[in-house]
Amino acid sequence: MPPVPRVKSTRSRMLVPAMIIFIFLQIFLIQIVVTMKTSIDFYSLAKQHGKPIAALVPDQKQSSSENAPQDVVPAQGAAPAASLPSGQDILSCIPNAGKRVAITFDDGPSLRYTPEYLHVLRENRVPATFFLTGRNAQQIPNIVGLIAMEGHEIGNHTYDHRNLATLNETAVEHQISSTSEILTKAIQQEIKYFRPPGGNNSQTVKKVTSKMNMQIVMWNVDPWDWEKNKTANQIVASIKQQLEPGSIILLHEGKPQTLTALPILINELQQDGWKFVTISGLLNYSQGAAGTGKA
Repeated sequence: MPPVPRVKSTRSRMLVPAMIIFIFLQIFLIQIVVTMKTSIDFYSLAKQHGKPIAALVPDQKQSSSENAPQDVVPAQGAAPAASLPSGQDILSCIPNAGKRVAITFDDGPSLRYTPEYLHVLRENRVPATFFLTGRNAQQIPNIVGLIAMEGHEIGNHTYDHRNLATLNETAVEHQISSTSEILTKAIQQEIKYFRPPGGNNSQTVKKVTSKMNMQIVMWNVDPWDWEKNKTANQIVASIKQQLEPGSIILLHEGKPQTLTALPILINELQQDGWKFVTISGLLNYSQGAAGTGKA
């Protein structure tokens, strides 16, 4: 007689789907908690300073100095936007800025990491420039607002991190313009700086950004912090080895090793007499002679 097939009970059949649903619910709840915490931080800062949120978002068109009162804006010169270099120069370094450097972060915002990056910058009163993708910014606009509210500068890094060198003019324009619209809606500021993902530039990118009156910003210090096995100490050592007056430092969001390296880097550079500014802060010291980098 053939064996009688075993029939799974209803309870057994429901166990696996129930476990999957439970796991997804946990992930969803964690995301809600993190988002709520970020929102609470955002609104508590506004309440703490007795101002509406819009009043705490810095106007990049206004002027300030490194010695201006610093209650929310990081202390060391979160400078407003200066006049852009003429022509299609690609900004990578401004030697005239002396011992001032700009830390820049690509690929954010990140729900997991951006608030932690901001905490380190806030604790050390250091401004930075964040090049954000439109897709990420669209998902968490409150974090975009938090970046700007704390005195940092925001630039455009395309909508979905596409290699623009492979796209036609219409596609390039869409990648940049759609992202600027998302960022402007989040912070009520004009977006003036653009960084192509991977540094993949082209004549088409130059043409589109020129038409939009945007400055292409590259870098001259790259520690390759995105490498999986790169340590925090290696990142800091690489940056210090490449550093020059007026350098633009390339870092990335979403990297635990970069988060670990950030306070170490800030402390060691400050001890060596370096000051941190935004991209606009570097341009304020350019006196019309911006350094250029390769396309």
